[in-house]
Amino acid sequence: MSRELVSHPDGGTIFALVAGVSNSKITIHQGPIILRVGTAQKFGLEHIWARHGIALRQIGYQQKVDIPRYVADLLQPGTSVLLQLGTQWERKRLLAIRGALGIAVLEEQEIRNLGIGYSVVTAYLAPRPGGQAVTRLLPRSATSS
Repeated sequence: MSRELVSHPDGGTIFALVAGVSNSKITIHQGPIILRVGTAQKFGLEHIWARHGIALRQIGYQQKVDIPRYVADLLQPGTSVLLQLGTQWERKRLLAIRGALGIAVLEEQEIRNLGIGYSVVTAYLAPRPGGQAVTRLLPRSATSS
């Protein structure tokens, strides 16, 4: 169940699309962003609610069922995406930054029936981190969900 996909508030399972970019320094694959049910300890909807629910209630996302709407509100077209590189054994992660709404941490992975895409690990209120944007989000309508 933790790998089960969560529906976007407007239907389908794709929340946005990461615009691909490739140059001599980085390669970011173009791909859809999905939200999984996840677990309270590790990732997805359950993690976002367990770790950040109190803060999200303060900005109008009152219940766990509001988390897909929060993620959809955060992952709007044009949202800046920063690259976060961890140690060699960690996966590459992207940070989608949307002003007052916060940050979504995205992990690249193979998504069944969609190919390479990004899963929302967590999303939370936070000040904008340092770093340079490497790409942006495209509308989810640019995909077939």
